[in-house]
Amino acid sequence: MYGDHKSSKSMDLRNIMTDKTYIRASRARLLTPNEHAAFTRYCCRTSGDAVERLFVLYSLIRYTGLRIGEALALTVGDVWDGYDIRRTLTAHTSKQRNAKRQRNLSLCSDRDALRTRLKQWVRKTLKNRGLAGPEQWQSYPLINTTTGRTVDRVSSTHQLYETCDRAQIARFSWHDLRHGYGQELYDHSGGDTELVTAALGHTNPATTRKYLHPTVDRLHELNIAISDRPVK
Repeated sequence: MYGDHKSSKSMDLRNIMTDKTYIRASRARLLTPNEHAAFTRYCCRTSGDAVERLFVLYSLIRYTGLRIGEALALTVGDVWDGYDIRRTLTAHTSKQRNAKRQRNLSLCSDRDALRTRLKQWVRKTLKNRGLAGPEQWQSYPLINTTTGRTVDRVSSTHQLYETCDRAQIARFSWHDLRHGYGQELYDHSGGDTELVTAALGHTNPATTRKYLHPTVDRLHELNIAISDRPVK
């Protein structure tokens, strides 16, 4: 089961990303609605902790734009207040937990799919791991293995690619989901680059612009607007 064993020392993320059978991290792409639907359908129809854990991780990054390191560094206490999922979470890596460079992210409304999945996962974790009080679950890894360890990035990436294959969609990376969140936030905010920069935790707006891609629908809208413009 992925994440439930130690990775070989000879295997690192660079090998995975540069292997010709995998996606290069620099080739970010936007998933189509059909691809998201196929991935979600496969995860919902497949039982097992490993797939459920992967789906929670996928949902976190898709709906918040977290970096994979930030998502894996989350603890139960970061998203759970003892009764329900928190309204906001503070994004940080394990090395930045006490640093100033942190940002608060919204966990949306009660009807949001992310909140529902997180609540189910947290309750299952508390029950299966026997975590009774805050002193036990506050610092417990959110994306945890059956032995209580944090899932490592290499294992989660392997499982993501294999799940893509089984769902019969083109492989995508965790970073692709982050790009997709940035693009959707940009589109729905009316092109507010400053908002996207803050949400993604960028210090340089130029970095944010690399996350924004022209979409076919948007090009269609602009072409129609141009063609409908009266000729002078």
